[in-house]
Amino acid sequence: MSISSHKPIALFLLVITLLLCSFWAIPSKLLPFHRNLLIYGAFVFSLLLFFKDRRFLQNLDTGKIKNVLVILGIMTVITLSCALLFSPHLHDTMRAWHSQWMRPLMLFVYGLIFYSIIAFNFPNLSYKKLITAIILSFWAPIFLHILTIVYMYFKSGAVMWGETYIFPSRLELSFQINLISIIIFSDLLLRILENRRLLMLNTGVVVALIISNVIATGLANTRWGTVGMVFGILSISLVFIIRKIHTINLWKLSLYSLLIICTVVSVGLFSYEKDPRWKNIREDVEVGWNAPSNSFCFIFNSPERVVPVHADGTPVSHSNACRIAYVHQATDFIVEYPLGIGTSKTAFLQRLHEKYNNPLIDISHSHSGILEYGLQYGIIGILLWIIYNLMIFKISIHAFFKENKTVGVVLLLLSSGFFFRSMVDRILLDHYMEEYMFLSGLLLGIIAYKPGASEQTAND
Repeated sequence: MSISSHKPIALFLLVITLLLCSFWAIPSKLLPFHRNLLIYGAFVFSLLLFFKDRRFLQNLDTGKIKNVLVILGIMTVITLSCALLFSPHLHDTMRAWHSQWMRPLMLFVYGLIFYSIIAFNFPNLSYKKLITAIILSFWAPIFLHILTIVYMYFKSGAVMWGETYIFPSRLELSFQINLISIIIFSDLLLRILENRRLLMLNTGVVVALIISNVIATGLANTRWGTVGMVFGILSISLVFIIRKIHTINLWKLSLYSLLIICTVVSVGLFSYEKDPRWKNIREDVEVGWNAPSNSFCFIFNSPERVVPVHADGTPVSHSNACRIAYVHQATDFIVEYPLGIGTSKTAFLQRLHEKYNNPLIDISHSHSGILEYGLQYGIIGILLWIIYNLMIFKISIHAFFKENKTVGVVLLLLSSGFFFRSMVDRILLDHYMEEYMFLSGLLLGIIAYKPGASEQTAND
């Protein structure tokens, strides 16, 4: 198979990948097709290239990614073993395992070889152009969401705070915003502090993207999305300050600090004013730690549920009190079942029913990806996930600080942001995990890519 015969397939992969990035967070019922068709289409056609001609892999430094692949292989064996040994319903279990682990793993592998495929067939398409196209594709539904809110404002005269029309929920919206904001902020700081860039966009466009993401975060009115953006900005700041502490220009540092302070303060104050849950968070957490099993933390759809109250008789915030209640229960379950209970999207609910024998309990999950992972795959599952992330951190730190590769800082911040967000939100499954694994695989593949002698190096 010649290079020319590769190109139509590579172009097809590029198109469906950009479409997938645009549609990933949108429910399939709103699309004319199921988005998984794009996932399986990309994977099948990349396998076709792999079996026909593997020359596109010749510039991929497997030494850099070998340990990551080994740990992912071990995680696959452990998660599958837990699914087969401990889960009572094999059919449902295998479906859950496929969506929670196997499909994200497929996308990681696809992301890992995607840039090699593109670079082999389109040498002039640099990784910067590719990342720019992917980020704009991820940003497209966010922009459409903002336009929808603006349209509804002119139609009704009211701002629809916290409403989502394209995204299934505020979690999906805030996750998408945080995902691309990390990359966009990193690019802006590269421009300000190092006179380099990652995205092939004008600086004004980059600033406009940041402003739109801040606006979308405010409109979403979700706390953890706001916290994620604030900590993401601070993390990016810390990384660049460590790197440039001895050489940074005072004027650029002042401009950079002013930009960071304005962004953090504006987002933080906006969230505090619009979200009343911040006001009594300490008192709510104290009450929620020992919330009873018949409380509204565990029962949603029954009038018999109890609403915990403060000492003065006022009801607690459901979000504040119940999240800590879920942490309390889930950690107890992990200690009781250190090997896990098998793959299930309702593992938390199953254990609650067994412990309290109350059919009214209908909370399906613990709202924490890490805790859900521990419930299903035990303590070893959590440790393996931590080890995987530490490996990614190590590779990305070396790439940015030692090899001077801009994608290193993006992978570092993307992985650390996803890891810490998974502590407070249930994102280690479905399209959240798919998006993250694809992007981390893509960035890792770019880091491990060795340009040929005839190629123009774009490592900056």
